[in-house]
Amino acid sequence: MCSFSRNERRAENESPSLHSESFPAQINDTLYSLNIKTKEMFSLMANGIVLGGKLKFRKKASTSGTVITSIPTGTVLSVSAVSGNDSWYQTTYSTYGTGYVMKSFVAVASDTVEVNATNVNVRNSANGSTVLYTLSSPATATVQDVSSDWVKIQPSGKKVGWIKADYVNKKSSGSSSSGGNSSGGGSSSSSDLVGKSGMVAVNASGLNVRSSANGSLLSYKLYNG
Repeated sequence: MCSFSRNERRAENESPSLHSESFPAQINDTLYSLNIKTKEMFSLMANGIVLGGKLKFRKKASTSGTVITSIPTGTVLSVSAVSGNDSWYQTTYSTYGTGYVMKSFVAVASDTVEVNATNVNVRNSANGSTVLYTLSSPATATVQDVSSDWVKIQPSGKKVGWIKADYVNKKSSGSSSSGGNSSGGGSSSSSDLVGKSGMVAVNASGLNVRSSANGSLLSYKLYNG
């Protein structure tokens, strides 16, 4: 029969690794640490398209981050991560390297977009000649894919088609805000748009275009259609 000395039994009983009450705390600390890291940034490989206007491209995931440049509506970006409490996308743009754009203005597959104009053509392909149907504000649709200046959408009860990026905005999952959040979390901020995009319809022939209000005529005119 194998027996232990009193000292051996004492060492076994006092070993920190065998204190069962220490495990929950250790596990909780680990989970907490992982949770914090997850909130800071997690990987995402997807193509997204800029909607709503020229979007500021920043050095860090915060509205206080230095603006590197601005990215035009309709630009397709390769999103590599989500950061700033789920409010920013990490991406690269042109020759500017890695930076961050506000998630509220970049649509990826499965996001919802909202039509911002009346009788907008939905086509069979990007730059396609066949018009499948038209949509008007405030119709919504689910993003299926993106291409330069175009969004592939699936409206409820209609065929999948392509719509020009100028005519849709990303629909927020919550209430929108014009305020902003310097920490990069919470509500979206239109302050990260350099200029909101919009469309006007010409309803006359030979409409003069001027350099400014009451300015001189430019060398072209706009025509209906």
